[in-house]
Amino acid sequence: MNFEELKCFQKVYQLKSMNQAAKELYLTAQGVGRIINKLENELNTSLFLRSAKGVAPLRSADILYEHSQELLEQFGIIDAAIQRENERENKLTLHCARGSLNALPFGEIADFINAHQEIEISWSEMANDKVKSNIHMRQANAGLVIGKTELEGVEEVFIARKDTRVLVYNGHPLYMKERITPRDLENERIVILNQNYRIYHEFKKYCEKHNIEVSIVGLTEDSHLLYKLCQSKQGIGIVLDFSVDDFEMNDLRLIPLEYPINWDIYMIYPQSVEKFQHVELLKKHLLDCNEKR
Repeated sequence: MNFEELKCFQKVYQLKSMNQAAKELYLTAQGVGRIINKLENELNTSLFLRSAKGVAPLRSADILYEHSQELLEQFGIIDAAIQRENERENKLTLHCARGSLNALPFGEIADFINAHQEIEISWSEMANDKVKSNIHMRQANAGLVIGKTELEGVEEVFIARKDTRVLVYNGHPLYMKERITPRDLENERIVILNQNYRIYHEFKKYCEKHNIEVSIVGLTEDSHLLYKLCQSKQGIGIVLDFSVDDFEMNDLRLIPLEYPINWDIYMIYPQSVEKFQHVELLKKHLLDCNEKR
């Protein structure tokens, strides 16, 4: 039994639903089910009565829940001790939502790494929800995510805001506009980063909110390819305002949306009995960078 499993159990117990617990923990329902099954096997007892409507806690679940907070506090003490050891060994693990490093941009992280070469810093990119889940389950020291988390046991600090723009090629009817309205996008051919990126889902919500129909003709994981598709007039691009910084904008324009889709970047980290000095240093660095922008 570990911290992740116990937090998952608590959420299922409180919500009486594995599906709802999965949503709040940024896990899959199958993942939550596996965790509960593992706990039941370890404890050699059933914890919940399953039904189509959800789950009902059994007496064994009541007992575990009564003691779960005390156990989590013990895990917190262990976590703080490990944090101190990591600090002593000068280690910092950073998990980043896809696109967040480019948005800052990465140079700000590189500056921090170069300024603190005494710290062994490792970072990796992954899906936004995966970062949230990992920080909530204390599998990394800090994370960069898109959008607020509002997760119990997780601190969050606003770092930066980026806007979504429309990348339009010369000769397109929208090319000379100063701002593009939702109605301007009606029936347009759109190229955009694919479902692995938050911008795709936010744009879909944007279209639903403004009741517009678009034709998504290109989905990619490569910003360079998206730029090329727009340049070759395959469609207009929905991009973040930083994502084409390295490209020549000949015969292309980045035009803001009248009702922007904001991309808010937060630094998140687990709440702890003691502050982790390396996390505090990174937070201060990113906040200072934000003030200078």
